[in-house]
Amino acid sequence: MVLCSHQKSHQEDQVEVKIGTSVLQKQKSVKYLGVTVDKHLRWHLHIDNVRKNCLGKIAAIRRASSYLPDHIRRTLYLSFVLPHIEYCSVVWITVGQPLLADWNACRTTLYA
Repeated sequence: MVLCSHQKSHQEDQVEVKIGTSVLQKQKSVKYLGVTVDKHLRWHLHIDNVRKNCLGKIAAIRRASSYLPDHIRRTLYLSFVLPHIEYCSVVWITVGQPLLADWNACRTTLYA
C-alpha cells in the first residue's frame, strides 16, 4: 500500500516498490495487528470486519441464551464480544458511530 496526498493520487500507479529484485504488489487494504486499513486510510473495512465477527458471536450467545442465566450471558459478552469492539477503538471510533448503534441494539436484544 502506498500512501500519498490526494493531489498526487493519480501518480500512485507509477510508483514501484522493490525489495532486492522483488517488486511488491499493490494492495487495496492491509490488515496489521488486527486492524484493517484501506489505501485511503479509511476504517470502513475494519468496522465491517469487526461487526461481522461480533454479530456472529452475539448470535451464538443468543441461541444459547435460553439455557444460560443472565450473569453467564453477560460474562460471555464481556469476554468474547467487547474486546473486539474496544481493540484500537481510540483510532476508529469517531467514524464508527453507526456501528455503535448496531452493537447497542444487539446488546439490548441479548439481555432481553
